[in-house]
Amino acid sequence: MRRARWLVRLVVTLALIVFAFVYRFVDPEGSFAGLTDDHFFYVVRGWQILFGQLPVRDFVDPGAPLTFLLSAAAQLVDRGTVSEMVLCAVSLAIGAGLTCWAAILVSDSLLVGLASGLFQVAMMARYYNHPKILVYAVAIPLLWAYATRQTRGRLVAIAVTTAVAFLLRHDHGVFVAIAMATLLLALRAPSLATRLRHAAAYGALVLALLTPYFLYLTLNGGILFHARTAMSWSERDRDRAPLILPGFTMPAFAQANSIPWTFYTIEILPVLALLMLLRTPSAFRPDWPEARAKVAMLAVLAIVLNVGFIRGSLNARFADVSVPQAILGAWLLLGCYRLLVQGRWESGRPAAWAIRYALPAVIISMMVGVMAGRTEALSAHDAPLTLGRLRYTFDRYRPLWPLSRWANPDSPETMVLAMYLEQCTEPTDFIFMSPYLPQVVALANRPFAGGHGDLRPDFFNTEEHQRLTVARLESQRVPVAFIATENAEGFPTSFPIVSTYMRQRFEALGTRQLADGLKVDVFVDRSRTPVGTYAPLDLPCYR
Repeated sequence: MRRARWLVRLVVTLALIVFAFVYRFVDPEGSFAGLTDDHFFYVVRGWQILFGQLPVRDFVDPGAPLTFLLSAAAQLVDRGTVSEMVLCAVSLAIGAGLTCWAAILVSDSLLVGLASGLFQVAMMARYYNHPKILVYAVAIPLLWAYATRQTRGRLVAIAVTTAVAFLLRHDHGVFVAIAMATLLLALRAPSLATRLRHAAAYGALVLALLTPYFLYLTLNGGILFHARTAMSWSERDRDRAPLILPGFTMPAFAQANSIPWTFYTIEILPVLALLMLLRTPSAFRPDWPEARAKVAMLAVLAIVLNVGFIRGSLNARFADVSVPQAILGAWLLLGCYRLLVQGRWESGRPAAWAIRYALPAVIISMMVGVMAGRTEALSAHDAPLTLGRLRYTFDRYRPLWPLSRWANPDSPETMVLAMYLEQCTEPTDFIFMSPYLPQVVALANRPFAGGHGDLRPDFFNTEEHQRLTVARLESQRVPVAFIATENAEGFPTSFPIVSTYMRQRFEALGTRQLADGLKVDVFVDRSRTPVGTYAPLDLPCYR
């Protein structure tokens, strides 16, 4: 009977993975060959590796080396955006399936688990944020398995997960380590001394696994320099989109309130879960070993991710924290059921009338508000989930080059810059791109210059960073450079050393107007002789 139940759960989980993959893949989210411009922030650094460049050694790594390597590895299967789309859709689908599996475990309900998995899919995580889904969907069941039985193999599995998470993006590794520390503190068994030994072994394993990477950093600028670089990028990036608390409009369940409902729900539910655990020693699951420690770890992880990931542009951030939230929601539904039906916290502990009805009412109404908001994302998905649609998506986005197959050369949009670079520069030429247009260099199939996919004012502007940028530029063949016209004054102020070098090497050719009012100032290498002119932009051709 138990085996049959396990098989049913496995079949449901696998079916959800298949559904989630098809659902996400057949309806690409971006207009640039299926990807968004923000996705190309990661893609352009991954594709830079294809030109023999390595993170940290040859270009600035904000702390996500393995993410870039995965994008590069996908290109070995198929060069273009389709392989990146498959990589992201598979990662998101597995994350949804594991979310479903964990929700089944915590709620002991197949239906609730499936609903949690579907909720995670409905959150519509951005393609480029797939590590934020997969890392925690993998880590949570592994942490629970360790809590059930503290074996050496399970400890090693968590250490490996932590190291991989750290390489995907450094803060992921830190957050998984915090979850592990919380779990060790919350466990009732084994003894404190044993848990301390396990903590030391876990830390030693993670350090050993990351030692080759730390050695690589030491040989290429140093660990401290890399840490300062990654932290500087993170701080500047967060400053661009500060968190502003959203407000409600009336009526409360109006579609316009989807953002405040979701925001306050994900902020409040983990706190409510911790408060409920104070009155539920068995976490409503007396048959599940160390249930209280497992749920406490989950709630703390949810709070940590809220602090780490939630900031401006809220609607695009909610999915980033959806894995622990969806699983925690499954447990809270179990708690609501026990309170409403049984009227007790635990055996022999009746709940007060107000708590019995009011607490479930608050929790369920918050969840309903969030789900109501998700209908907008679901309704926006209009692609049929068929094999024919899968084939259509492959066929549409696979032939990426030449760009004229799907982009209009006469358009004033940013793609015209990519088409210019593709047609008028050599494949081995480096391109200096100051404005945030990562899709341009990536789709032109050219490496970026100076170690920066984009170099905006106030980013990497220390003297040390500037001199490194110049040193890299001096070793590269860079026929053309672009600076956003709006930053024409801010760029020299922020980067005086780089600007001095560019004035000596490059000649200004004026401003070009692009889509949405974007203007770029164009500079060309004085030592290069053009062989023609690219008519749509009236710029020199070098091939």
